[in-house]
Amino acid sequence: MLKFTHIFVTYIFTLTFLHYALTAPQFPSLFPATPQPPPFSPAPQSQSPSNGGAVARARVVSPPNSNGRVNGDFEFYEVGNNQIGVRLTVNGLDTVQPIMQHRYHIHAHPIGRDGDCAAALGHLSPNGLPDNAVCNPQSPGRCQEGDLAGKHGLLPGNERVVTRQYTDTSLRLQPERESILGRSVVIHGQDNSRVACGNIISSLDGTADFSGRPTGRQSNIRPL
Repeated sequence: MLKFTHIFVTYIFTLTFLHYALTAPQFPSLFPATPQPPPFSPAPQSQSPSNGGAVARARVVSPPNSNGRVNGDFEFYEVGNNQIGVRLTVNGLDTVQPIMQHRYHIHAHPIGRDGDCAAALGHLSPNGLPDNAVCNPQSPGRCQEGDLAGKHGLLPGNERVVTRQYTDTSLRLQPERESILGRSVVIHGQDNSRVACGNIISSLDGTADFSGRPTGRQSNIRPL
């Protein structure tokens, strides 16, 4: 009889404990839970060109009929808010006579295969300002978009190598009408002569591959 009573009491106790465990209110733990790391996901693959971060570039050289020795590289890269950063290195301006400060611009048209800088025509100016418009660098919005010298200073002619780096708030990759793609860079000498020039190429308009090498194709951006 005592054995049966012990079993019955144990059974009742077990049922009571299970009922309490299932129906008792849950209280927050006094100890914070250990944070778990987020699930791993691979980083997205970048579609940017692999040429040092530049989305476009121009290689400028003296025109074939000039006997000039000027050459240089311009790189254009995105810095956010549809603004363009510019890096440039120009060699040989100290060989141009007379020694002077040089204007340089983005021009509205590309250079032909013969390297004649005259094919670039006038400056890139979607806002309609003429090429002789005076640019105040303190008000770049009132300058021609392509007037890099007016906005960021002339290139000195008394240095063998000239380097510059800056952000331009008025240059654009899009829309097409305002884009620097399909245009060219021209460095000027005395009397507005053209001592060096080169086309802006990019994988974005098919004129370069993703490594930055020229494809020889025409830009799909139409000149102004």
